[in-house]
Amino acid sequence: MKKQYAFGSICVICLTVLSVLWASFCSNNQDFSKEWEGQIKSEDGIKLIKNPEEPLYGEIQFDLEEDLTIGNKDEEYAPFYKGLRICVGPKGRCYVLNMGESLIQVFDSEGQFLFSFGGQGQGPGELENPGSLRLDDEGNVYVYQTGRISVFDEGGEFIRSFPLSHYLRSWGITADKSVIGVSTTEAGSDQYIYRLLKIAEDGISVQILAEFPFYELEFVNDVYIGANNVFSHDVHYVQLSPEVGIYGYSDRYRLYKIDSSGNLLSIIEKNEKPQKITREDKKLAINFEISRIQRFQKKTIPREVVKSKYHFPSHKPFFLTMSPFLSDGLGNLYVPKIDYKKKRIYYDFFNKDGIYLYEIIFPDKIVPQVIQSDWIYTFEAGDDSGFMTIHRYRIKNWDQMRRD
Repeated sequence: MKKQYAFGSICVICLTVLSVLWASFCSNNQDFSKEWEGQIKSEDGIKLIKNPEEPLYGEIQFDLEEDLTIGNKDEEYAPFYKGLRICVGPKGRCYVLNMGESLIQVFDSEGQFLFSFGGQGQGPGELENPGSLRLDDEGNVYVYQTGRISVFDEGGEFIRSFPLSHYLRSWGITADKSVIGVSTTEAGSDQYIYRLLKIAEDGISVQILAEFPFYELEFVNDVYIGANNVFSHDVHYVQLSPEVGIYGYSDRYRLYKIDSSGNLLSIIEKNEKPQKITREDKKLAINFEISRIQRFQKKTIPREVVKSKYHFPSHKPFFLTMSPFLSDGLGNLYVPKIDYKKKRIYYDFFNKDGIYLYEIIFPDKIVPQVIQSDWIYTFEAGDDSGFMTIHRYRIKNWDQMRRD
């Protein structure tokens, strides 16, 4: 009788566990029985992956558990102030660019402060208005700043600097220690163009890999009208690995995978229809522009002038303007998107083969800055003082995802 009771209890426990797993599976709308409905073709001898509009495995919301916070005004290291940027090494070592202090501060995987380097200045190993940082495959730290990139080893020892004549936004370090990144370049009087550049490690040799039109601006009363146009098309680039990077221009859902020499490896497309910019969208954008000019330029320009000089593209961008592509260190790609109806940001997830697998939703107010395998790093301002904290989250349902 006791054996029967024990057996019955085990059955109940098993059924309960299975029901929980099944509920979790269903809640993320994953149907692993579906077959991919895309096509793989050839375009001028280049592999073309044509994805359908819907992801193969549907929508999944990341279930996050915070396990680490870095940043306290009472700690021994300088507090994060006026902005920061993050890079994370393979073993979880976190390099933090503290823009307010022009410092790189280094923490181990448990959040313990290790050391700092840099500091405001123009001398060797010093930093002047640093804006971003990257790690190469040997653990060296590259810091982008005004007119140059400085290189340090993983222990913070200064190695060298090389000059830059181009302003870079999204960029990465290749296997041959070159820089590939997006630049906005003058192309005539008050005219600009987007260029994807490969810059050799001497900072002098520059190769143009691709060019795209910059959104149209008009200069009125010493102010560029539409300088923060959220509907303008933008160029995104991210390094998937030291050997491979990927870029795209948001007027079309078409992504270009290149090797470290800039050679085109494959093209990834998603069959998504363009969305029209509505009258209400335009009204909100113009109101925002008038407010921006008054707040930051300290000028007042009549609404009718702003309206006549503000240029809108033919459709909304296919991926979120001024938000970076992300990669997780495993060759997968996260493309930032915005759902205008639900008023939320999400990410299209492509595996390393270019197959569109998921639409990924993050919990409210979580904006990932770094994704490292099954970990997410983000930061937030704690109060009006401008001090910031870094937060690391574990993706609890990471193992439920298929990446093939």
